[in-house]
Amino acid sequence: MPVCSSHDSASTPGLRQAVRFLAALSLASAAAPADDRVPVLSPADSLRHFTLDEGLEIELVAAEPEVAQPVSLTFDERGRMWVVQYRQYPFPAGLKVVGHDEYWRVQYDAFPPPPPPRHTPGADKVTIFEDRDGDGRFESSKDFLTGLNITTAALPGKGGVWVMNPPYLLFYPDTNRDDTPDGDPVVHLAGFGLEDMHAVASSLTWGPDGWIYGCQGSTCTATVTRPGVDEPGLHFKGQAVWRYHPESRRFELFAEGGWNNFALASDEKWRLFTGSNGGIIGVHYVQGGYYRKHFPKHGPFTNPYTFGHVEGMADHSSKAKLSQAMAFCAADGWPPAYRQGMLVARVLQQRIDLCDLQPDGSTYSAHERRPAVASSDKNFRPVDIKIGPDGAAYIADWHEPNVTWNVTAGEGGGLKQASGRLYRLKPKGRTHTRPPDYAALGGPQLVQTLRHPNPWHRETARRMLRERGDRSLIPELAALITSSDGQLALEALWALHACGGITADSAVPFLRHPDPFVRLWTVRLLGDGGKSTEAAAAALVELARTEPHPQVRSQLACSARRLEPSVNLSLTEALCRRTEDATDPNIPLLLWYNVEHALRTDRPAALRWMESSPLWEAPLFQSAVVARLGRRFTTERSEDNLKLCARLLAVAPRPEDKRELLRGMAEGLAGDTISAIPPELEAAFGPLWSAGPPDPGLILVAVRLGSRDAVRLAAQLVAEDAASETDRIALLRLLADRRAPQALEPALALLRDAPSAALRQEALAAAQAVGGDMAGRAVLAQALRHDEAWKTACLTTLASRASWASLLLDAVDAGILPAAQVPRDVVRALQSVVDETDKPRLAARWGTVNQTPEAKQKRIGELSALLAEGTGDPAAGRQVFSLLCAACHTLHGEGRSVGPDLTGLDRGDRGGLLHSIVDPSASVLPDFMAFSLALRPRPGEEARQLIGFIHDETANGLTLTDVAGTRSAVAASDIAERTALPLSIMPDGLLDGLTPTQIRDLFAWLQTDPAKANQEAGK
Repeated sequence: MPVCSSHDSASTPGLRQAVRFLAALSLASAAAPADDRVPVLSPADSLRHFTLDEGLEIELVAAEPEVAQPVSLTFDERGRMWVVQYRQYPFPAGLKVVGHDEYWRVQYDAFPPPPPPRHTPGADKVTIFEDRDGDGRFESSKDFLTGLNITTAALPGKGGVWVMNPPYLLFYPDTNRDDTPDGDPVVHLAGFGLEDMHAVASSLTWGPDGWIYGCQGSTCTATVTRPGVDEPGLHFKGQAVWRYHPESRRFELFAEGGWNNFALASDEKWRLFTGSNGGIIGVHYVQGGYYRKHFPKHGPFTNPYTFGHVEGMADHSSKAKLSQAMAFCAADGWPPAYRQGMLVARVLQQRIDLCDLQPDGSTYSAHERRPAVASSDKNFRPVDIKIGPDGAAYIADWHEPNVTWNVTAGEGGGLKQASGRLYRLKPKGRTHTRPPDYAALGGPQLVQTLRHPNPWHRETARRMLRERGDRSLIPELAALITSSDGQLALEALWALHACGGITADSAVPFLRHPDPFVRLWTVRLLGDGGKSTEAAAAALVELARTEPHPQVRSQLACSARRLEPSVNLSLTEALCRRTEDATDPNIPLLLWYNVEHALRTDRPAALRWMESSPLWEAPLFQSAVVARLGRRFTTERSEDNLKLCARLLAVAPRPEDKRELLRGMAEGLAGDTISAIPPELEAAFGPLWSAGPPDPGLILVAVRLGSRDAVRLAAQLVAEDAASETDRIALLRLLADRRAPQALEPALALLRDAPSAALRQEALAAAQAVGGDMAGRAVLAQALRHDEAWKTACLTTLASRASWASLLLDAVDAGILPAAQVPRDVVRALQSVVDETDKPRLAARWGTVNQTPEAKQKRIGELSALLAEGTGDPAAGRQVFSLLCAACHTLHGEGRSVGPDLTGLDRGDRGGLLHSIVDPSASVLPDFMAFSLALRPRPGEEARQLIGFIHDETANGLTLTDVAGTRSAVAASDIAERTALPLSIMPDGLLDGLTPTQIRDLFAWLQTDPAKANQEAGK
């Protein structure tokens, strides 16, 4: 399950001392450790703890001992429910944990384990539940498989059952359908990771195109091979949606990125969604999209030149963490609000929400409407939802209070591994009906079922048609597409494809079908075929010019790069001319992905295409492609690519196009410097320098390329008040990146008298980068003058150099700066940077910063007793939060996003909050892992240490941001040592300076729900 990650702190003293800063709540685990005091209620008692939305009812389907730790469920063609019991969790049998990497991915003594039957048997099961008499009770159960070892999904189909048993995708044949495997499994895929049992590959789902879809979460890696077909495999890190075609044995990533994906869901149009382990409801995936990851933990994309990522669905509701699974109630009988929305399992909040999807260009925004079902039983943990043959929603309840990642970081104790529940949520009065055995129906009956009001029946009929491949049905299905509209036409299109009735030429009429989703899926199926005819290519380009529906245009952009390069470029150009998509959340980036793909697959054709002057007039080419072209060729710094930059500058028809190219080139040149500039590129700059006053973009590129004159001009522009703030920030940041001494004078002037906070912050970063005694004294002066947030930023900066740390200690010794005003996180940073001669002074002023485990447990008990004495004032607590926590965390829309957003976490558990605040390093979320960078000094420079979060890492360098918001770009060649810091960004003893009243007030605000928080904000 993709839940919140945490781990125990390391014991290495040096790492403990290097840890970083800021007084902030690090509620990273989102829930308390397992609590044995939570009793397991009887199934009847658990039912009494549910609260239901009006018009709904819930029924128990199965419970322990027949089911325990259910993690996924699905239904076969006979309407029987297949349940995977994840009883081996949290550790695979036969493997020993020998360590963790810097992101707390588990490392084993022997990997990969052999596949079944040569594996070490585990406790996982795949069980079939059946309602034989049709009364709605699944009174019969049979284990199809036992002894499995970390199994997350089972999917009947193609004469057997597909089982996700990482690192393998297995197929167990059962051709006689007697629910006993015919023999040993066939290994179809190998190489999925096992580094985190919450993030392993999961959620097998049949697509209407005949592919098996699945996903992988954030903390696993994979190098997927097809045994017997290929060995090198496809390597990817972190979350992705993947798919596999059983007949052709093709494997590919459907999309990369997301928010720790675990369960896939699709609506009637088979738009694909997953939930989220972040502050959004979920992700709407499109084919070939690259979605947000948390870098660098989740690793780079398989394509290093994406230069941007697609976002998840915008969400302005409660930001509850997390959305475990989704389901669409499209069957008849559900209230209209449910048929138009989706169910979202909130595993940490012990409820299932009804959420709305609203169009947002070619994608959606998502909003909570209300809970459909909630439970006050702390064991209720809904981890999967599927719509069954009767149209009801079936819920897999993990039934265990501890669903956080810390169980895998410890010993895995305290789990209630013998409990589990299955429920049916349905409209009141809905009767349970038993479906036919679809495997026994003839072709005409299956075609007739395409009209069924329940999507499950239509999906099952299509699957049976695919398994038979009955080409005699092709004329009837083709006619049905032409004569129908809406959902029936789409179902017929999918069925026609299932029977092998779609070719590039025969699909052309469907590109003109009145239903947009028939057009969309025709485009997608043509793209999956990989080849087009002259007629199909012409029809696709015409559709790109005229298509009114944004999701069809999005699919055109997705499918273009799956076709021949010439068709890709023609489609991309037509779509680039669509002005209505300039602000679309997805389409502009998808078009860049197409151009980048063309550069890799047929660069000469792509360059000829870009030399066509009318192309540069296309709005989306200007906004989404031009700057990325410049960045693409300077990021991959071969001599030929740098020459191509000169060629593009010559081709770009307008000054604004050249400026965009220069902007992108400057971004690509970040990090390590290049050793030689081709004469062609130097010659291309000549006309640009002589065209008038030097453009800031040209100066940026010239500085990156080592021009001393450009450095001087950059420093002059930074000092000029008449220059735009955007240009001044960009140039000052660049001078800081290059550690240019010319940056010091304007930086110190801006430290004293910057017209904006943003410029002042950049000036602080520049002073830190350039260094020197004068800069250190200027930063110390700032720490003594400004507000608390700015003081912390300056003190954090002083803790980056030994000489500056000595200045800070001098100020404390002289009484100029009270020791109590130096945050503990800064003190910890000082411990790792001060000279030996200053360590006694440090110890004399602050003593031991890190508390012992015994002291923390004692403090938790004291605070628990204090909080039990009375309740606090949320309004007053809001002010305490603002002073103590908001520098790093957001709650109810207030604060900064340095650490996790606390709004959506499980804040109802006071014990969990206390544990996370008093002992923050016991629950560090790897997504917010801090790093210490020891920088290699250049001649005449002092060594520096930077501590913060890594962003946007490339082969040439990285960007690091500290907790105060100071950004530093670091070239890869300048990093002498890089260390992941296992302690929390939050120091121990955060509450020690508060009065009892303030502590109660703070907890009152922390535990306020969003609705009440809005009321307080209104006051």
